[in-house]
Amino acid sequence: MAQNLKDTDSAFQGVSKASFNGGTKDIATLVNLVQQLKRENDQLKARLENKQEFQKQVELEDKLKESEAMVSALKKEIRSVQRIQLDQGKAL
Repeated sequence: MAQNLKDTDSAFQGVSKASFNGGTKDIATLVNLVQQLKRENDQLKARLENKQEFQKQVELEDKLKESEAMVSALKKEIRSVQRIQLDQGKAL
């Protein structure tokens, strides 16, 4: 990406103010540059969306792990309470 920015900078430097008066070749160069920048912008937006979706997936997986750990701890506690209840029932 840094190389793309350097290429873009050099492309802009290649078009001087005097060349704007030059003609269609310079305009075509600028049109191509704008199209290239739009494509790069679209690619960067897509990469950002993918990264955000990936981050959301990671967050959901973490929440799932936490929930599963909580369920496991609660099941263990239920078994413990059931044993206590059974022992108290036998004592009576």
